[in-house]
Amino acid sequence: KKTMKNLTNILLILLIILVLGFTGIVIFNIFTPPKPKIPTVSQPIEETTTPEPEPKIIPQPKTETQQADVGAGLVPAQAGPGLVPAQTLRIQSLIAKMTSNNVEEALKAEDELVKIGKPALKELVNTLNNLEPAEDILRPEIAFLLGRFEDTEAVPALITLLENDNSYIRRNAIDSLGRIRSQEAVFSLRAKLSDEDDLVRESAVSALGEIRSYEATEDLINRLKDESETEGVKLAAVKALAQIKDTRASEELLKQLKNETNPFYKDEVVDSLANIGDKQAVSGLNEYLDQLKNKKPEDAGDLFPWQNSIEITEQAIQRLNNGF
Repeated sequence: KKTMKNLTNILLILLIILVLGFTGIVIFNIFTPPKPKIPTVSQPIEETTTPEPEPKIIPQPKTETQQADVGAGLVPAQAGPGLVPAQTLRIQSLIAKMTSNNVEEALKAEDELVKIGKPALKELVNTLNNLEPAEDILRPEIAFLLGRFEDTEAVPALITLLENDNSYIRRNAIDSLGRIRSQEAVFSLRAKLSDEDDLVRESAVSALGEIRSYEATEDLINRLKDESETEGVKLAAVKALAQIKDTRASEELLKQLKNETNPFYKDEVVDSLANIGDKQAVSGLNEYLDQLKNKKPEDAGDLFPWQNSIEITEQAIQRLNNGF
């Protein structure tokens, strides 16, 4: 009986505990604010932002000098316009080596300057214009080297050198003008046909031939007519007339075959007539050929040159008759 009473008390205590626990839960739910409902999405939404526009860079055109530098591999492509100091120093160093006692070093320096191109040309002209008289050892070297660029930008500086007192400098300048083949130089070169130095006159004649100066034909004919003129200048005139191909020279060239005695010189005259292409010269060449055949040399040593002259004349006549 006592046991039953204890069991009843235990059950009553458990019931009270359950009631109190349930009551506590209810009260907690009433006074606790509900949690916000988070919507369910299948994929996370990425936040997009509009990027700020990058500043527009307008490329600046490269200068002619800069393009040449980049092409030569001497200046980085991003270098600013104009010559960078390092390249300028390099060019000046090469110019200084042009007068080296070591010929190989001097020639190598000149080759490198030509490879550099326009920047080196500009620096050479600038150096030439600022040389002191005591530095004339460099002047003829620059005068010669400028011709290798074959650039008309060098013409004004070279024309100025034609009035230099040193005939070697004048001659180098003339040779360069002939190599550049600028019509701008024709007037000045024609003036040098009366230079006191025969080698300068010879160079001027050759340069006018290289330029193919039609205007110089009469001047060159006058060189042939001048009995006091050297054979070197006359020979250069004959070759120049062959390059110009002006038929006005045919008459005087045929006269040279009668007046001159040097077989080699006459061969050049015949070849010049063939290059000019004037068919009216055929009769004069046939007459010259007959004279050659009738003058067989007695000396065996002169036999080969004589036969060679006959062959050259026959070929010239054939070319003129066939029109080539």
